[in-house]
Amino acid sequence: MKQGFYLLAIIGVVSLLPAQAQNCKGLEDCLAKANELPNNQSGNEKAIEYLTKAIKYAKKDPEAQAKAYHKRGRRTYRIANNEKLTKAAQQDFEKTLQITPDYYWPKYYLIYLAMYKQKDLPRAKMLLDQFLSAEPQNAHLYYLQGRYELRKGNLDKELSSYVRFQELMLSGENTNDQVGDVDLAWAEEAYIDAYMKKQGLKVYDQKALSILKEGNQIADRHSLISGKLAMAYFDQEQYYSALDEAEIAYGRNKKNADALFVLGYDDWFNFDHKSARKKIDLAFEYGENPHPAWYFYGNAARYKYYYNTASDEWKYQHEAMTQGFEKFISMASGTRYEKLIPEAQDYLAKIEEYSQAEARRVGKLIANDFEEFKINFSQMPNGYVLDYNTLQGRNVSNLKMTRRYFPMGGSSYAAIGLVAKGKEKYTFLLMSRDVRSAYLEQIDFILLTTDKYGVEVERNSVAYTQKDNGSVSVKGIFKLSTDGTSYFFDCKNTTVATNQVESWQVQGNCDE
Repeated sequence: MKQGFYLLAIIGVVSLLPAQAQNCKGLEDCLAKANELPNNQSGNEKAIEYLTKAIKYAKKDPEAQAKAYHKRGRRTYRIANNEKLTKAAQQDFEKTLQITPDYYWPKYYLIYLAMYKQKDLPRAKMLLDQFLSAEPQNAHLYYLQGRYELRKGNLDKELSSYVRFQELMLSGENTNDQVGDVDLAWAEEAYIDAYMKKQGLKVYDQKALSILKEGNQIADRHSLISGKLAMAYFDQEQYYSALDEAEIAYGRNKKNADALFVLGYDDWFNFDHKSARKKIDLAFEYGENPHPAWYFYGNAARYKYYYNTASDEWKYQHEAMTQGFEKFISMASGTRYEKLIPEAQDYLAKIEEYSQAEARRVGKLIANDFEEFKINFSQMPNGYVLDYNTLQGRNVSNLKMTRRYFPMGGSSYAAIGLVAKGKEKYTFLLMSRDVRSAYLEQIDFILLTTDKYGVEVERNSVAYTQKDNGSVSVKGIFKLSTDGTSYFFDCKNTTVATNQVESWQVQGNCDE
């Protein structure tokens, strides 16, 4: 049945974009070239020019012209960031409806344009009322009504609109057959999100499962809904159904987060902790709203894998696992998953115990390595002045602690002396030599302060000397004052060619 539609303002629409005309010959060529262009700023601008030409070529073919108007309206909608462009898009959709009043999608875009681009909710409401009055059994219009109520902040009315959408779809009374599975899936997603929000749910209940079963039927098992249905089955402990649905969702979309989790749980159940960890990590990567179960089983799989198989990597994982189990505990309270909280707490205790044992083991190794490092440094005298002619040091380049302090290779290191020591800290002076090429060499004097266990606290430069082409271009010197516990360096670098002097001081106290 034809529907009358009264245009608010139909005027000739011309391109509002300052671009060079695109070359195309004939209606089909212009439409084809527009279709080939990507959905980005440049692509949409060029497509609009092709479609403007297509509209002119289609003057004697109203349906083809309506198609070109609609396509141009969609391209303009995508880049509409000002009043002129939103008005141009509106006029294209209105012109489409003037020619083909039964076509649904211009109505959809006019409502969306009013809500999201023009931010004119009264106009969106007017359009909704107008279209629903003419098509009271157009199910997808109720989805748009729900989006309108969402914008208004009316959760109850939003939910009622989605209920009506689903009723019409299930009863066969829906009169709109122009909506594809993906758009139906988005409508079902909006419905389940509104239901979960209304009920204050973190996990799916039996009613949510029923909604998703029906939604999956409506959307022809689109991965967006079948993945959520898999998670709802999982929440209701119907694991075989969850796995079946997850396999379907994953088969259609390898980035479906809900499906990845359920498949990861199946790996966990079958003791393949490595695969479980990878799949659940991907669920977190692709999912927008992580589920409590993801935190528990994802970190349990990580614990089992790194504890039993990849223990060398444990030190990089314990902090993330701790945070994951703590997040699970905070989310699981009041859900059916709270029964796993004691197990999560047990994992946390084991992680802490293992981490402490590992820290003790590493601490012993560092302690031994630090002793090996310290014995190369003798106490430096008060009043020591750097003299390159008498400078001596022990090569410590290959010591484990040296490689820990200076992990980047390429330089050699020598122990010059112990500057100061106290109850809590040590301060050492080292010299590094870096031959960067046959023409460039640099010597740095580095003041390294550690705690009593060998953990680095601070480092400073007290001088450096540079040679270019075998000649000294920068010469550094310093004078040390120390009482064995505190110290003061008076430092100078002199640029030989200009005699320019850079001066600074470094001081510290190893008892502070």
